[in-house]
Amino acid sequence: MSDWYIKFKDEIKEKLESISVDFYFIAVSGGRDSVFLFYLLKDLFPIEKLVVLHMNHNLRGKQSDRDQEFVRSLAKQYGVICLTTSVYLNLKPGTGGLENVARIARYEWFKEKIDNKKTLIFCGHTLDDHIETILMKMHRGAGLSGLKGISFQQEILGLNICRPLLFTERHHITKYLEDNKYPWCEDHTNASPEYFRNDIRLNLIPLLSASTKLRLVKLSV
Repeated sequence: MSDWYIKFKDEIKEKLESISVDFYFIAVSGGRDSVFLFYLLKDLFPIEKLVVLHMNHNLRGKQSDRDQEFVRSLAKQYGVICLTTSVYLNLKPGTGGLENVARIARYEWFKEKIDNKKTLIFCGHTLDDHIETILMKMHRGAGLSGLKGISFQQEILGLNICRPLLFTERHHITKYLEDNKYPWCEDHTNASPEYFRNDIRLNLIPLLSASTKLRLVKLSV
């Protein structure tokens, strides 16, 4: 276990120890960040208090089914309860695009499955996601008041959402998973600049220094 992981795990444990809940729900897509989140929370909390949530959006054919089966197998391997569902999204004008529709569908399903208020739902957003969101808002002309990024903890549709990876750069996550030979599912659409977020991720983020990233984060809080 790397020194970085031990330090990071202890920091997250300290941030979360004041939160008392009955169950910890983990949104796991099968991708790198959410798989790392699964291993992190497995190390922090008792297995019997963990529940994995996975929504198959059926956007990538067999790859979507592969991701769903991967998540089921991962949870089963460690004896964690796993709840999954398969949906077909209904895109309508004015709904904010595919990413937004998929996000709303997930939260509505989470709410349907979680009737206990003493719960916490963990999502795997990282520092990279946070900065991407800020840059997307800047590109769309948002002023300083509109540059808020992703929150560490917030309430959505009455659900308590927490993002413990929010100040972690993705390269740390990749190295940890590779060093421990933990597999994850690659989404081939993440490599397509056709999507605005991907264009920023692939062509702009790599040009930013660590200090510039920090300044962007400070602007958004």
